[in-house]
Amino acid sequence: MRQVGTESGFITNDKKLRIIMYDINLVNKGAFADGSTVSVWSSASGSASILYTADDFAGILTGNYSTSLGAKWYQLLSLDGANVYGYVREDTVIIKTVNPITTSTAQGTINQMIDNDKQTLTNLLIAAEYCKRLQAKGYNVSSQKAQIKKTYLSLYNRNKKLADAPGFSDKQKGKSNLTGFAPALQNIVNDSSIGIVISTAVLITIIVVALVAGATAVYYAFYIDAKNASKDLQVSENLKKALENVDASTRETIIKELQEQINDAYNSGKFSGLNWFDILKYGAVVVGTFFVIKYVRENL
Repeated sequence: MRQVGTESGFITNDKKLRIIMYDINLVNKGAFADGSTVSVWSSASGSASILYTADDFAGILTGNYSTSLGAKWYQLLSLDGANVYGYVREDTVIIKTVNPITTSTAQGTINQMIDNDKQTLTNLLIAAEYCKRLQAKGYNVSSQKAQIKKTYLSLYNRNKKLADAPGFSDKQKGKSNLTGFAPALQNIVNDSSIGIVISTAVLITIIVVALVAGATAVYYAFYIDAKNASKDLQVSENLKKALENVDASTRETIIKELQEQINDAYNSGKFSGLNWFDILKYGAVVVGTFFVIKYVRENL
C-alpha cells in the first residue's frame, strides 16, 4: 500500500513485516563513507551478511529505505558484482548529490588509470631488478625496496578491485613480458622484513582494457583510485630514475637485458599471430626511455 507524496511506504511480506519507505529525494544520490570505511549489508539488518566494505563511494541510492531497531537503512545498487542491491546504515554514510557522468568521461578516467598502472608495473619490475643487482654489490637499498612493496600493493589492490567490479561490458588482461625481472619483484613483495607481511604471487598480468557500461557508478567508484594510480606512477618513476643513477655498470646490464626482452616480446608477438595493430588497439605498448614492453591480450 503506497501513500501519496514524496515519501511513501508499504509493508513487506517477511516475518518481521518491516516497512519499506520510498523517498524520491534520495533517488540517484551517492552514499559515501562517513569515516574510514562503511559496510554494505545484504539486507537492512546488522545480523545480515556484509557484501563488501568501501572507504569512500559505496553506491547509488535507489530511494528505498527502512527502519530496523531504530536505525534507518538505505538501499543502494551493489558494487560487488554478485548482488543487485545492498544496504547501509544512515549513521555510517554521507549522502551527496552526484552529477550524472557521461560514458566518455568515465571511460577516460578508467583508461588513464589503466595506462598509469601499466607504466607503474613496468617501472616497479625494473626498479626491483636494480635493487637485486645493487644489493649484491653492497649498496643499501632497503628504503627503495620498502617503497617498491608499498607501491606494488597499492597497484595490486586497485587492479583487483577493477577486476571484480561490475559496471563494465568487457575487460581484458595483459601480461608484461618483463618476466625476467618478475622474481626480483616477487622477493621484495614477499619479504616479511619489509613493511606489512603478505604472501602472494606477484601479479604481472593486469587489466589493460575495461569498457564502461554504468558510467556514473563506475566513475564515482574509481575516481579516488584513478588519483592514487597517478601518484603511484610518479613514485615509481622517481624510484626507477634514482636507481638508474647509482651504478653505471648495473645500468648498462639492465638496459641490455631490457632490449633482449623487447626483442623476445616482438618475436613472440609476430609468431603468435598478433600484429602491432592489435597490440596498439588494446593500448598494449608502453614506451619509456630505454624500453618498449608488450602486453598480450587475453580473456579474463
